[in-house]
Amino acid sequence: MNTSFKNTMRAVLTFGGGAALLCILTFLHINQGSVSIPLHTVIEAIFSPQDILEHHTVRYLRLPRAAMGVIAGGALAVAGVVLQTVTKNPLASASTLGIHSGTYFSVVVATVFLPWCFVWGRYDRCLYRWYNYLFNCLCLIRRE
Repeated sequence: MNTSFKNTMRAVLTFGGGAALLCILTFLHINQGSVSIPLHTVIEAIFSPQDILEHHTVRYLRLPRAAMGVIAGGALAVAGVVLQTVTKNPLASASTLGIHSGTYFSVVVATVFLPWCFVWGRYDRCLYRWYNYLFNCLCLIRRE
């Protein structure tokens, strides 16, 4: 066999198998919970929803949670690849570069000097998170 054909087939099987496994595990995640919902009900709720409790459970509780899990996992994977590419180090991680330490430091500073940011029901926490993000970016830029 040709080497390029082998590499193409390996890539197709790897990504195709990963996508199939992701779909299967997502359906299993949607199917399982405190109330067991049969697989055909899950498929009906996704493709032809009706106004019944099982379909609402799937569409408004379990499906958004599964989608956010997939999106968050993809974002973490991309962040890891970017971190390893930028540093040109295949072993680079947030803990080896000191990103965790900077985050812990900013949380301690905010807890000591801005305790009102952690009161439940306050919308100022969003503003604090942006300040934390900017502080960490400035620390990383200053480091280079």
